[in-house]
Amino acid sequence: MPMYKTAVCLSVLLLAACGNENKQLESFYKQIELANEKEKPIVETSDKLSRLENEKVQMFEKINKGTLNEIHATAKKLAQNADNRKAVITEEKEAIAASEAAFKKSLPLAKAIADQQNKNEAQDIIDKMEKKYSTHAQLMTAYEDILAKERNIFSYLQQPQPAGQIVNEKIDQLGETTKKFQQLTTVYNNNSKALEKEKKDVVDRLNE
Repeated sequence: MPMYKTAVCLSVLLLAACGNENKQLESFYKQIELANEKEKPIVETSDKLSRLENEKVQMFEKINKGTLNEIHATAKKLAQNADNRKAVITEEKEAIAASEAAFKKSLPLAKAIADQQNKNEAQDIIDKMEKKYSTHAQLMTAYEDILAKERNIFSYLQQPQPAGQIVNEKIDQLGETTKKFQQLTTVYNNNSKALEKEKKDVVDRLNE
């Protein structure tokens, strides 16, 4: 299953000395960068998840060719793999929660911006950040649904005589959930690109 790529900008953007009219926008933007900093662990969790997903695919291929005993043994390993991915998802959710908490501290800073154009620039970032957090929450829910359906398949494969037709039906149900996850992935990634553009606009303004 293709995993989403979390857009986390880890570089530090250097700001030129700002005029007094941009000080409030600069304070807001620095808080946004602090929120972004909280997402650094997601780089590591994405790598872990990708590795576990690849292991899952390789193990599932063995099931298609294995004996009944091999199927049972591999299904147990797949169940453990799902548990490991669940733990990684928990780490990612914690990182996003920390980021969102830092982001919320930027809201009063945005409200305090006197210059209307600067306020508009800040609001554009706020809108994209809020969409990022809400879409990420939906992504995590969808992925946890995937894990639940996968675990159901892996549990069934450990039965004495699992039927191929029932396995295929369960895989079809999993496919629908995966499709929803992929759709959310597209929304998330598109919003991430738009967010980076809005941030660049602010940096350009601060460096005028």
